[in-house]
Amino acid sequence: MDAMQARAQTWQRRLEDQLASGQSIAVWCRNNGCSRQTFYRWQARLGHGLSETGFTEIYLAPPVEPICPETLDSQPLRLRLIGGRELLVPMAMPAASLAQLLCALESEGVEGSRP
Repeated sequence: MDAMQARAQTWQRRLEDQLASGQSIAVWCRNNGCSRQTFYRWQARLGHGLSETGFTEIYLAPPVEPICPETLDSQPLRLRLIGGRELLVPMAMPAASLAQLLCALESEGVEGSRP
């Protein structure tokens, strides 16, 4: 086995380890002493998480009945994140705010509560 194949096997294991850890890529890279740029480069090079076409398959949920205004105040929206984590937010939270929150959580690698 040549050096490139050995590195590819090492990175394949590292990519699998990150997925299994449930940590964000930012946190996993920080904890494992590698840069996110290197991680993403190997992820792209190995096609990790992509189908043979180069695209990731997604599934859309069927349409649901409109939510009653009373429900918006009483029921939280439960989101399941990678690694089994859950995030509860108010159902009435604007989509833009939710997107900003999710981006911040992923980029900061927030795990659980902060002091």
